[in-house]
Amino acid sequence: SLKGTNQLVHSTLSELVFYYQTHPITLKGSEVLIEPVGQDKTPPDYEDLFQPFVEGHED
Repeated sequence: SLKGTNQLVHSTLSELVFYYQTHPITLKGSEVLIEPVGQDKTPPDYEDLFQPFVEGHED
């Protein structure tokens, strides 16, 4: 979901992009997204955003 109030929650990035292809991101700006684009880089450079899962330990 995007920042703000009363936002929809999407299960995947593709689902979010597909929704906002036909629904403006903001009412004021009327911006829409075009298509989901993955990264060519392997492994993805966003891995450090996720905390590693440690079995039997919850934060």
